Amino acid sequence: MLITSGYRSPLLNHLTGGALQSYHVATPDHCAADVQMPGVPLKEVFDWLRQESHLLFDTIILERGKDRISENDDCVHIQYRKNYPRQLAFKGETHGNGRYVPVPTAA
Repeated sequence: MLITSGYRSPLLNHLTGGALQSYHVATPDHCAADVQMPGVPLKEVFDWLRQESHLLFDTIILERGKDRISENDDCVHIQYRKNYPRQLAFKGETHGNGRYVPVPTAA
């Protein structure tokens, strides 16, 4: 597993175009990481996380970057919020370049 983004300071989050309330600016109550799995298509990773893993998460997002030919700038964003596992899943483009589309998770 390759973590492409984990904790960000507020300044780094701003410089990278992260959301104002990004979970990457971790607190004791929430955190986030963006991951890739070299050699495994990200859709497979995303589908496993949302349908089979039974891991607690607040939200996972299959984020697609600007490179349409490869997954080099794509990631699966996983965020956790203490005492509030919502189990939401979405697909969309990174950096607010498109709308996130909800997809179902395991019951």
